[in-house]
Amino acid sequence: MNVQAVVDNQLLVRHLHVGEVGSMNDKRVFRRSPLCHDILKVGEERLLNADEHLLGDGGYTLTDFMMIPFPNDARLTEEQASFFNKKLSQCRVRVENAFARGKGKWRRLKFLHARNPAIVVDHITASFMLHNFTILNGEKLWEDDELARPIRNNQVLGNQVFDDNEDNGDDLNEEQEADQERLDAAAFNGVEYRLFLMNHILE
Repeated sequence: MNVQAVVDNQLLVRHLHVGEVGSMNDKRVFRRSPLCHDILKVGEERLLNADEHLLGDGGYTLTDFMMIPFPNDARLTEEQASFFNKKLSQCRVRVENAFARGKGKWRRLKFLHARNPAIVVDHITASFMLHNFTILNGEKLWEDDELARPIRNNQVLGNQVFDDNEDNGDDLNEEQEADQERLDAAAFNGVEYRLFLMNHILE
């Protein structure tokens, strides 16, 4: 079963989308999630400000609100590979930290023997709610120096190969079509925005 989580630097799970089939790729899971719909809202209802963005791995679509690493296509510059991808990976590793913590503390997340998908969804959601509860009530998850530890070279994103065959065969209603149009526009702007961010960091 697919679990999509947004995690902050304190390992708090800020958004959770559970229940899509495990074979569905990350792009499609994100596109179907309430989070995507909320981000694509316009005006005052918009979830993220213009200068805010999420960090994802190469399994997501690059947009002006979703930063992903430069793919290692043998044309990467030193700044793209060793600087931008490494900085992005250093921040995004909090997601892996949160999942590792969740699986370590709530051992049933490693193997949940249940046939009813609703029970699985409830169990996973409850585990992450308890994860947040322990953090908000003062349980120290990681030592500060451990969270600040530089990532290893094999943890830098950009070298993974992802399946880009996104199934767009869904029958979309008017609201979903509007979301798709905004998503396409955000993807068009994402390439320039990623370069802007990289150059801004390098200054």
